[in-house]
Order: sequence, then C-alpha cells, then structure tokens
Amino acid sequence: MHNRVRIQQECIEYICDILGPEVYEAFEGSGTRTRLQYALEKTQRDIYPLGKPGTIRIWWYHFLKYGETPAMSRRKEERWYKRRYQRLSNRGQWSQQHTNVLQKIVDEHPEFYVDEISLVFCLEMQESWSDSYLWTRLIGDCEYSLQRAAEKAYQIDEEERTEFCMKLLRHCMHPSELVFVDESQKDRNSSRRRRIWYKRGLSPFRKAIFSGNKGVRYTLLAACDWNGFIWEACETVRQKSSSGDADPSCGTIDGDRFLEWVRTKLVPTLGDHTLGQPRSIVVMDNATIHANPEMENLINSKGAILIKLPAYSPDLDPIELMFGEYKKYLKRHNSDPWDMAHENGLCCVSSDMAKAFFKKSTVPHCEDFPSTIQMKKIKEQDETNILTVAIVAAVAVVIAKN
Repeated sequence: MHNRVRIQQECIEYICDILGPEVYEAFEGSGTRTRLQYALEKTQRDIYPLGKPGTIRIWWYHFLKYGETPAMSRRKEERWYKRRYQRLSNRGQWSQQHTNVLQKIVDEHPEFYVDEISLVFCLEMQESWSDSYLWTRLIGDCEYSLQRAAEKAYQIDEEERTEFCMKLLRHCMHPSELVFVDESQKDRNSSRRRRIWYKRGLSPFRKAIFSGNKGVRYTLLAACDWNGFIWEACETVRQKSSSGDADPSCGTIDGDRFLEWVRTKLVPTLGDHTLGQPRSIVVMDNATIHANPEMENLINSKGAILIKLPAYSPDLDPIELMFGEYKKYLKRHNSDPWDMAHENGLCCVSSDMAKAFFKKSTVPHCEDFPSTIQMKKIKEQDETNILTVAIVAAVAVVIAKN
C-alpha cells in the first residue's frame, strides 16, 4: 500500500496545492515547518487515511530532493537490477578460456590500465565483465600484481653484458674482492617525504617555503664492497649555493676532482689482486669523469685491477641499490642535521643487506657464500638434526636393554 506510485503522486500533488507558492521553501528544517505540518495532516485526512503524517513527510522530502516519489525511484532500481542480472546470466560462467585470453592481453600490453584491459577483453570475448572482477581474476587466476617497472634501455648490448659477466667470473674468486664505485646526487627531494595521510576524496597539500635555498645539496662519492659502504672511501662534495660562491671545496664533480678522490680516498682501501686480497677489483661505469687513464694507473699501482661496466647496465651495479637504501634513510630522518643523517645513512646498509644486493645484481660466486642469517639458519638446522639423532640413539639403547 505504501509503495503504490498513484497514492504517493496524489499526496504530493495535494500538498503542492495546499502550499501554493511556498512549495520549494518547505524543505527539511525550513522556517515554514508549521505550514508544512498543516499540509501533511490535511493530506493524511483527505487522501491517505491509513497512513501517518510522518510517512507522507518522508515522501515529500524525497520528492524535493529527487523530483519523483519514492515508489518511482524504487521501480527504476528494480528495472535496472533486472537488466543487470539479465546481462550476468547471458554471459555464462568464467572458464579457463577467459583466463587464457585475459593473460594474453596482459602479456601483450603490460602497461594497460584495468579499464583498457576490460575494453579489449570485452571486444575479444563479446562479453561484459566489470573492472573489479577482472582485477580479481588477474590477481587470483593469473597470479599477476601491479608493480613498478624498472626501465631497461633499448641500447643495451647483450654481448657486452655477457663479456662483462665472464670477465668478472674469470678474475673474481670471492665476492669480497669486488669494489663498486659510483656517485649519487642529494637534493631537496632526496630527503623530502612526498606522501602524507589525508582525508579520502580530498587533494592533499602542505605548506612549503619555495626559495633559492633548497637545503644542503651535495654529491656523494662512494665505494661499496661485500659488506656495505666503505666508510673511509665515501666523501661528500657540497654544491655551490649560488653563482658567486667562492668556496673551492664546493662545486660539481669533474674529472680532476674524481681523480683526486681516487688517489686520496679509494686507493688506500684497495688490496692486491695477485694475492687474492679483498677489495682488489674495482668496478665502475663508463661515465666521462671515469675515462682518465691516470686513474687506472693509480689503481694498478696498488695491485688492484679495473673493470668497466657495460653501457646502460645499472642493474649489474649493487651500489645503486645501496644508494636507494641511503636515500630512504634520509627521508625517514629528514629532521636530523644533514651530516648526522648522512653518516647514519651510510651505516644503515648492513652486511646481510649488502650481500642480498650483490646477489640481486648477479655478482658471481654469491650463492657459494651464504649470508650471516643463512649461516645461522643452517647452524640451527644442524643442531636440530644432531639433537634428533641423539634422541633416536638414546631410544634405541633403551629398547635394546629392555
């Protein structure tokens, strides 16, 4: 009875006749509440005696908000649901063919958004599936996840990369012999947290001072080995604060400054490769500042050798991963003095972390030398096995005596 369209329409029309020009002023909480109450009570007496003024009030507020009675809105929803369920029933059940087509689309276009995947899928299968359902199938059946892709240059020479790996394998007998060298820039964004908590649906923002002074900016000249950053070989060179800065210790890294760093910082930490000493193989990229032939003579004078990375191959350099951890530490401790944060950031790369980075960069022989954590697990497993054997032997002795 309450949901009949005709009764609700008659009540609304009767209220409009009573209120006259005050129709759209009689909204919820308005000052014409007394006038509206009179219209509701009169409508209940004349049109809908079985109802209550409160029920008619709900119909009136719904009419003011949506321009139609609640019964009309409910009828529209029922029709929409019927069409929706009809579409669902016509497209059938999900099958292995659907999974294969979905996986084929993602393999061919891994950069597609979900709505783009849904569009191509619907065109190929001639069926309509929601984006959220396809997302569930991608994660569940196809075992995919949306990840950040590391860019790999088209200019990579696979033959040059293979030659580099073979050279490392030929000269390196233990990963501790390797020293990786590179530079990293620290600017304002390196220690600034980009994401903040904010109310859902609103655009987050925060106040910041925009000026020429962006804090301490420097270039980190660093070397790392099997155990992490080599502390005594790491040096920071602060960038000039302005064009008129006359401080000779500040500036950019050029060939002469890098050569001086190799002479004073790197070479004293190197070992003799002929004796199989640690830190006796230096690996660096083909940057212009690394092309000075005198630099290789300095390295060879200590008994160490120099091997250059292939072009466009930062994935073979574990120091890049260590720089990432270093900058993560700066973001977490951005309120600390920069020199303290820098020193602690170098120490945040532990020995086990460095070994994991070496393995991820496919450094040879890493699998032959487990990390401290792996050694601890192996030791605990051995102790467990020994204890199990002792218990079995003790039980056997007891059984034999009985």
